[in-house]
Amino acid sequence: MNALFSTEIEIGYIIGVMGERDNPHHAYTKPLGQWIAEQGYHLLTGGMGGVMAAVSEEFCAANYRKGKCIGVIPTDGHANAWVEVAVASPYARFNESEAVSANLSNIHYSDVVIALPGGNGTQDEVGIAVEQGTPVIVYAPENRWESYPAGAQKTHDIGVVQQFVANSLLTLQPLAATRINEALAR
Repeated sequence: MNALFSTEIEIGYIIGVMGERDNPHHAYTKPLGQWIAEQGYHLLTGGMGGVMAAVSEEFCAANYRKGKCIGVIPTDGHANAWVEVAVASPYARFNESEAVSANLSNIHYSDVVIALPGGNGTQDEVGIAVEQGTPVIVYAPENRWESYPAGAQKTHDIGVVQQFVANSLLTLQPLAATRINEALAR
């Protein structure tokens, strides 16, 4: 079985949140995690620390939520305490010398991607999303925008993020949940 915790998720939209694994960036993760939960979406992260743990904690702490907290765990990683559904990626964490990383899995299992402040790995995920046509928005301070690939909308306003997600989902079917369930069945 490909899952660390075997469970099936309800079909619904999966919002992938990417960002630094060492810094939680609470100013961004707190409102974002709460909002994703309130909308009834599933949350997907790389399942480790920093932004991933902080947004997962806020998501799981929401008074009412329908979605699950999903972590795509690299071969050399472990799930944070808030991951409810863990999917084992066949790849390791991002390494500039490797052609493929768990970042590819993170994008594959997301219907929409929101990138918070991050380093080369997060920038790689934004590039993959742009290349694959997955809707992606960078939600970070303006002084961090130029490090992200062209083709992604950029903002520091949660309202713009919310509108971007809503508009993106108008034209999408929730396919990422089906992909997760297929991975969990393996």
